[in-house]
Amino acid sequence: MMNDPWWKRLPSRVLEEEAALLALHEGEVPLVRAHRWVREVDGAPCVRVELALASRQIELEVRFPAHYPEGCPSVRPVPHQLLSAHQFKVSGVLCLELGPDNWHPHYFAADMVRSAWMLIAQEIISTFEPIEIPSRHEPDLAERIRTGRGVLLRSAEFEARLGQGLATGPFKYVWGTRSGLRFFPTEFPEGSILPDLPPVGG
Repeated sequence: MMNDPWWKRLPSRVLEEEAALLALHEGEVPLVRAHRWVREVDGAPCVRVELALASRQIELEVRFPAHYPEGCPSVRPVPHQLLSAHQFKVSGVLCLELGPDNWHPHYFAADMVRSAWMLIAQEIISTFEPIEIPSRHEPDLAERIRTGRGVLLRSAEFEARLGQGLATGPFKYVWGTRSGLRFFPTEFPEGSILPDLPPVGG
């Protein structure tokens, strides 16, 4: 019946989901060490997956919407932790290549897990060699501030001093974000005073 949950209406789909997950254990580069099906409080099934990522112990949970497979599953780390800049901070849900805007019923939960593996693997690589990690969407300013590790407030006076510093000589810099795509100045040429900056710890 149409009012039945998806796993009762489509038992063959459950079997297909399991087969697709098992395939992630195989191949030259297995993406998954283990997976198991778990029942939620309301009886709905979800999947717990342990990713195969070197020595990292990362477990993900895949939850299915009530109208699955028409709706897109969500993937989040268990326990809740921030693994990527492409992640909703409060819910922990990862922003993957597939989402509500491009999901199609011919995809499986395994496709979401594969995408999550790729995202986290790139995040790990980025800690050693900064790379640009592709995203389905550009986060707005509020999202960037929420997920950033620090915020540098740059006033008009600061920008003017920065311009003077660049014109008169080199300055030191540090990687300012996990992606390593932005520079923050940490030392200006002698005499470049920045009087309007807030005091450290203020």
